[in-house]
Amino acid sequence: MVTASHNPKEYTGLKLLHSGCLPFSPEDLAELQRRTNENLAKAVPPAEIELPEPEAETPQFLQAYLQRMLALSGLDKLPEQPQGEPFHAVVLGGHGMGGMAFAPIAEFLSRRGFQFTTLETDPDGNFPDGVPNPLLPDFMERLGKHVREQHAQLGIGFDGDADRAGFTDAAGVPVSPSLILALIAQDKAASAMGTPVVMRNLCCSQLLRHLFPEGGRVQLVDTPVGHGRIKQMMRSEKYRANVLFAGEHSGHYFYPEFDYVDSGVLTSLRVLAIARQEFLEGRSLTRRLEQWRNNYCWSGERNFTLASAEQIQPVLETICSQNAAEFTRFGVVAGEDKLTCVKSLQADFPFAEQLCPDLKMVRDDGESGVWFVVRPSGNEPRLRLNVEAWGDNCQKECASETGRLVEALHSLGAVPG
Repeated sequence: MVTASHNPKEYTGLKLLHSGCLPFSPEDLAELQRRTNENLAKAVPPAEIELPEPEAETPQFLQAYLQRMLALSGLDKLPEQPQGEPFHAVVLGGHGMGGMAFAPIAEFLSRRGFQFTTLETDPDGNFPDGVPNPLLPDFMERLGKHVREQHAQLGIGFDGDADRAGFTDAAGVPVSPSLILALIAQDKAASAMGTPVVMRNLCCSQLLRHLFPEGGRVQLVDTPVGHGRIKQMMRSEKYRANVLFAGEHSGHYFYPEFDYVDSGVLTSLRVLAIARQEFLEGRSLTRRLEQWRNNYCWSGERNFTLASAEQIQPVLETICSQNAAEFTRFGVVAGEDKLTCVKSLQADFPFAEQLCPDLKMVRDDGESGVWFVVRPSGNEPRLRLNVEAWGDNCQKECASETGRLVEALHSLGAVPG
């Protein structure tokens, strides 16, 4: 399938999946590359052909999509014409696929207690209003501005292909992806049987560990960054029977009931249901998030450019050694069950023996603490920094640690941006 992307068009690409949404492995990609090169070597120019005009509408497909997404979220059971003030949400399509995908859902829910203001719904790969990426401050600020202007209770912003979604509260303040993960995980765990498993990646909040402590009913599993690894873990023999939900700090949320893949649309429906219930009971999403926001402070993702990819590993090793005395190191390695896993490592554990060079370091003082993650981009000589602090002075601590690490990276040749 070829869809939109949150990237500008000159950087877009393909995401390749097997039947059942099973991701391609590195071996699959290597074989594809080999066969493609063979075919290119003997290819002849194609004859000119006329492509058929696309159909203006696909009502059967849209109807099937509408029914499945509503059923998975539980919103298909809402009665028509409910009493009381409607719950108002702004939906920012970002000129990607999200506006089109959400349109029939908005029409259905508008007769069942919701009101929607939809913006930037026409697909346009030039992204005239800016790149639709929930990790970009400009995109979230634009969404928050629309929410305030419309006096809405919630803001929803999709990335280009709508597999991710970002959210703001009624004040237009962004809700961090980790808080969305926590909201949905709590909601799903409340009705789950047995010992459900929730997965979070390296950069997700310590809040998840405090909500789901070790030895509790819900098992929290740390995963590497990357949809391919998360989907592999969710589908594995070890976890597939109990996995309930998984999420990444980038706004990807994965559902076993949705073929173990991520969906910004399904996530938006889950958040709509939670926020509307707060609204109906005389509360607000802002109030529900207040304590979490006060106790956990995230830096956002900071990007740094290096002169070459060869600098990545030495920089990570230096950052690790500089912080080894006060912080516990975590890395991505192979587990005994042959799955990739995140576990605590000695500071002198060789980077070359990690499955990927992501570095996470944690200082946990009990009631307070801080962690940071420095990890390389998948295809550029860049490093990404995330910092979170928790406790009474979390905002001051997060700012201090972020500033310290920015200086350290800069001294090693990493340039912000």
